[in-house]
Amino acid sequence: ENNQTQKEALTEKSDEAADDTPKATENSEPEELSPPAWADVTYDKLAKYPKLSLRAQTYFDIQQIRAIKPVTLLSMGIGVPKFPDLQEDGIVNIAIHRGTKFQLYHPTDVLPSKSRARPYLTKEILRRAILHNLEGLGEDATHSDVKGMNVLRQKEKLRSGIPTYLPRPGNYTLSQCHDWLKNNPPPPEEHAFLLQSVKQWRQQVSDQMSKIN
Repeated sequence: ENNQTQKEALTEKSDEAADDTPKATENSEPEELSPPAWADVTYDKLAKYPKLSLRAQTYFDIQQIRAIKPVTLLSMGIGVPKFPDLQEDGIVNIAIHRGTKFQLYHPTDVLPSKSRARPYLTKEILRRAILHNLEGLGEDATHSDVKGMNVLRQKEKLRSGIPTYLPRPGNYTLSQCHDWLKNNPPPPEEHAFLLQSVKQWRQQVSDQMSKIN
């Protein structure tokens, strides 16, 4: 009888201790995502980001140009009317010319025409596609929300003109990426921002080069 009482007492203490233990899943913080334009975020991860963070004015930050790389901006400009072709720009060409004291960037960090620019082009394809698909939804909507809806909800969204699919550019050639972006320009409300940003970046490059002796 004493042994049974001791066992019950131990069981009660064990239960109390379990109750006092915080549950790991209850108050855990949501996964912190890197800024979507950073190189470590691949195109297939963009569906997790809210629409607001994918808009050009939020997505591209010239203050983070070294982390984002200029090729991100130049990829965003493909298909935008009057966006300059900096591949033929004298100042930019000097800034990417190898082996000189004026070289500020590696050519593959700047020019979307280089084969190594393909990851940046595929991300821009997904960015535009997601913004198009989420048109009409709130700024905090993500494409994962749309994909995760039940079948009836998906059909409702499809009837509203919001598709639940995205292009799969993983196997696109460089030329196919460029063609897609030319045929599917970014939202018109982004054009002025992108034109101003590329002008600002070019001036930044010019100012940096003028300080080199």
